[in-house]
Amino acid sequence: MDSSFFLVLVAAVIGFFILFRKFRFQESNSSSLSLPSPATSVSRIWKHHVFPSFHGADVRTTILSHILESFRRKGIDTFIDNNIERSKSIGLELKEAIRGSKIAIVLLSKNYASSSWCLDELAEIMKCRELLGQIVMTIFYEVDPTDIKKQTGKFGKAFTKTCRGKSKEHVEKWRKALEDVATIAGEHSHKWRNEADMIEKIATDVSNMLNSCKPSRDFDGLVGMRAHMDRMEQLLIWMKLPPSINANNLQRLSLRNCSRVVELPAIENATKLRELKLQNCSSLIELPLSIGTATNLKYLDFSGCSSLVKLPSSIGDMTNLEVFGLSNCSNLVELPSSIGNLQNLCMLRMRGCSKLETLPTNINLISLCILDLSDFSRLKSFPEISTHIDSLFLIGTAIKEVPLSIMSWSPLADFQISYFESLKEFPHALDIITNLLLVSEDIQEISPWVKRMSRLRALRLNNCNNLVSLPQLSDSFAYIYADNCKSLERLDCCFNNPEICLYFSKCFKLNQEARDLIMHTSTSRFAMLPGTQVPACFNHRATSRDSLKIKLKESPLPTTLRFKACIMVVNVEMSYTRIPMSVNIVIRDEHNDLKVQCTPRYHDIYSLLKEHIFTFELEVEEVTSTELVFEFTPYERNWEIGECGILQIVEVP
Repeated sequence: MDSSFFLVLVAAVIGFFILFRKFRFQESNSSSLSLPSPATSVSRIWKHHVFPSFHGADVRTTILSHILESFRRKGIDTFIDNNIERSKSIGLELKEAIRGSKIAIVLLSKNYASSSWCLDELAEIMKCRELLGQIVMTIFYEVDPTDIKKQTGKFGKAFTKTCRGKSKEHVEKWRKALEDVATIAGEHSHKWRNEADMIEKIATDVSNMLNSCKPSRDFDGLVGMRAHMDRMEQLLIWMKLPPSINANNLQRLSLRNCSRVVELPAIENATKLRELKLQNCSSLIELPLSIGTATNLKYLDFSGCSSLVKLPSSIGDMTNLEVFGLSNCSNLVELPSSIGNLQNLCMLRMRGCSKLETLPTNINLISLCILDLSDFSRLKSFPEISTHIDSLFLIGTAIKEVPLSIMSWSPLADFQISYFESLKEFPHALDIITNLLLVSEDIQEISPWVKRMSRLRALRLNNCNNLVSLPQLSDSFAYIYADNCKSLERLDCCFNNPEICLYFSKCFKLNQEARDLIMHTSTSRFAMLPGTQVPACFNHRATSRDSLKIKLKESPLPTTLRFKACIMVVNVEMSYTRIPMSVNIVIRDEHNDLKVQCTPRYHDIYSLLKEHIFTFELEVEEVTSTELVFEFTPYERNWEIGECGILQIVEVP
């Protein structure tokens, strides 16, 4: 059989199975997803996976933060609007973000209609659903869909107030958008006993939708066919990459996670290209010189291109570039001096570029605000490439000096650096460092001059095996992280910042006095320390359960109650031991079977370990029963709550 005919035949078969699986998935999920009807959704190149529309005050620090964290863990790229200035109406940048997202998630809450910004977003989303085939998913968070559709109740009152002074056409556009979005089947928070389960389902639905167009695995059952399919997949990648790319009509180009792409074709007529994403193209060795023709490019990301050795000098022709990502380009050995031409560059991230030793000199990137050189392990010279940097990250470098010229820079909001013994010889640096990392087996005590660092907010101690105690530190400290400090026994200090985070992971020699201090420090954040069971000081305890019931003695009950909670987690599958996780917290009125208002409703744990306990405070309002049930649910499936405990904090008159 002619080989070219065979390739065409196999490609056709693959295409058939991909389409078959896509439509089968859409059919099986039609109850919870609003699926696109126009064919444009299949052929478009999407800038983001998800665009979330929400009212920040209602959900940003509660359910939204955990949806975003769940998305992050599943590799879902979500548009975040933190850097967009809010005004009375949405601007072009936000409209482009909506139009460039494959899925829009509308998180409808009680105050959603109080924001004209949210209503404008919604109108644009519903327009993109109709014209571009954008998928729209809805979450009704503590709000009734009927109130949204008919603009009644508290939701309707907020809508009426927002409509004051607006034209009839504008109001009708909002009203039509609300009526349409209310009819889209979605998730209702009141139907879920556990929000963590709802969030997991939402993240899974989105992940499945995004993966529905990936190559089929239906050939896996045929002996020997998988290897042939893998080779075909590689060939198909090359079939998709022509000798040159004419980017005159394509504003965004993404080849993220194309691990088999070795080189890029020439890029021609690229003056309209705004974004180029090549993250995790781990086999990419070099870039074409023609990449410099993308003179209007604003966003360029090569993060994770671990085979990339050098960049062409034509990079300097991209004079409109604002964001440049090179993190974990672990084989990159030099940067061209032409990057000095990037006078509009705001952010340069080069974390983990472990083979680079120097940066270009005699340049001043006047717009550069963020420079991340963390784990740039061979870098010895201080990076003097801009005097306008706002945030400078040098932890994990080999830098042993801080030049006096840094005092002529714009004030640094965030300056992170690793400890070195001669740091005390640079007194000008001691007043601007905000985050200090100590990694040394030789350190036996914290130097007195560390206490004099007036802007130091975070202290990290990694593998300081001979460190026995911590001295009194400034009350302004917000973060203390001690990891694997095997000899650490005493904490000759107290912690007075009400927002401090305390991590003492694998510090197994801590004495009881130190442990009590960590557990009982009052903070709105949380603390972590070694422990194989919930301490006895938590007088309400439950073993091998994720909930416990307590009975209050107060009569009458105060308006607000405070509790200290303690949980110990266990790894179910023993697949890994160190991951971030969120814990959902629900408190119920046992007598009336109602949820009680609890703050916070979630706690993020950024360094999850077995044989450790985690403590945090809870504030409960409007309690009408003396019997409460506390429920703790981890978001990570491989972990469960092994034990939990509650201690009521009694206010001293």
